[in-house]
Amino acid sequence: MSNKIWAPNVDLFAYHLHKTLGAEVENPHSLWERCNSILQQLGIPAQLDASNLSSYQKKEPAGNRVNLLQKAAVGNRRSLPFEKESQQGVKIKGFVSPLRIGDSYALAFNIRIPEEDAGKPTEPVNTAIFQEFNPNNCLLPTRTPVNNSLGQTLLITASLTVAQKQEARGKDSQFLRKLATECLEKLIPEPENRPAFSRQGELFGSPIFEYSSSQGDSSCHILVWLFSHPAISEKFAACYNEFLDLLFYRNKIVSVYQETRIISRLTRSEYEKIEERIETIFPGLPQSNPSNKSRLSQENLESLNTELIEMPVRAVEYARLLRDLQFRQHTIEINARNYAEKIATIKERLASDSKYPFEPAVPFLEAFSQDTCTSYQEQIVADLGYYGHGTDLLDKAIASIRGIVEIEQARLDREKEARLQEKEERDKIEKEKEEDREKERERNFQIAFAAAGFGVSVGGIVSSGYQLITEERPIFLPVPFTQIKWPFPSPQPHPFTASVTLGIAAGLFAAVVAAALTKVWQDWLEKQAEKKQSDSTAGSK
Repeated sequence: MSNKIWAPNVDLFAYHLHKTLGAEVENPHSLWERCNSILQQLGIPAQLDASNLSSYQKKEPAGNRVNLLQKAAVGNRRSLPFEKESQQGVKIKGFVSPLRIGDSYALAFNIRIPEEDAGKPTEPVNTAIFQEFNPNNCLLPTRTPVNNSLGQTLLITASLTVAQKQEARGKDSQFLRKLATECLEKLIPEPENRPAFSRQGELFGSPIFEYSSSQGDSSCHILVWLFSHPAISEKFAACYNEFLDLLFYRNKIVSVYQETRIISRLTRSEYEKIEERIETIFPGLPQSNPSNKSRLSQENLESLNTELIEMPVRAVEYARLLRDLQFRQHTIEINARNYAEKIATIKERLASDSKYPFEPAVPFLEAFSQDTCTSYQEQIVADLGYYGHGTDLLDKAIASIRGIVEIEQARLDREKEARLQEKEERDKIEKEKEEDREKERERNFQIAFAAAGFGVSVGGIVSSGYQLITEERPIFLPVPFTQIKWPFPSPQPHPFTASVTLGIAAGLFAAVVAAALTKVWQDWLEKQAEKKQSDSTAGSK
């Protein structure tokens, strides 16, 4: 059997990033499109469009917190109201309030059974009314996160009847939680779409229950707040804008933290790849083993040069991941501070109201900033501390590889220079030898030429003079102890044969003598030239 509740409300607080680092995001108006889809499924003809929203204009109003409705288009109101008849025969009312808070758009969508109608209090309604508030689960987050990229919170509120207050004070200590769960089940009939119970507490002296997914996903965050005193509803209405801002900071913190978990996984994967790569580089080098005196091969050197090209690129990508993590850490810090400041504002409002019947404390809200935000920040600090070593590891690896390459390259350059010098020395020696051989050939040619010329001349003279030797006028050769008469006694050779033979013999003899004398003379000249060069060198020193 369903319970009856008085003045049930469902408030959807949804948020979407409008700009990031000064640039607009893709489809910044998707939050308004989702609002129009909800209105359409509720059968309400009202729409958010260029006729009543300043966000569609070229220039939005300035300010950190701006109501985007054009008041002239909505009867000078601060929100767009709507109403319809429920299946239970009661009037359903609501309103839509689009805002810009900092770099994001915010939507406050309220649908409710009013506390009064025509000046009279309305009657309690069955909890099944929540099914009419959420046809086709239109209030739940869509599968496409771009429609509300920063998440959303559904706040279910209702005032307890007198009988329910009495039952809550009775023996059943779980009555209020059961009632809250019933409201949630009526709003979201499918169990797979409902987030699990998270915690309960008190807010403004009334019980409040929180439901969220186990991963802490901001898009599955629901609060059920059961008012136990008439003043609570009034005080919540007075602090409505503060709650809108407070939940914005909360959803942004949770959303950004979820992004850090994605970045952390990517960073860890990259860190493991860096470690694995470094472990495969250095053990394969000869220098990694002190007993191995061999040098780097050309293949090793080329591999290290490739690493010097690829590692700086990897270092930049890794540094970008750490930067993104740090950026989100600062975002969480800023929004946690804003969250705490907004709580302080709410507490001041409570304290300044003399009619407020409870202590101006909100521990249920403060738990998020004191516990959850602190644990988020501690986790990010731990991640940065751990992954920060990856940057040092990369820097040291790059420096080590560069040092190895420079040393090895210097050695190769020295060896190359030594080989070039050795080749130059060999070429120089070979050239000198060739020059010596050329000189020797020239010298031999000169000797041969001189000897041949001298031999031909002598041979010609002897051959010509042979005609003068006759038997009547012989030549006596000066042979010791005897005298040989020339020409020899008969038989005599033919005069031509004798002349040629004698000329050739005389020429050959003369050539040999001339060659010997020429060689002696050239040797003497070379010695004189060497002596002169030696004296000149000694004088210059």
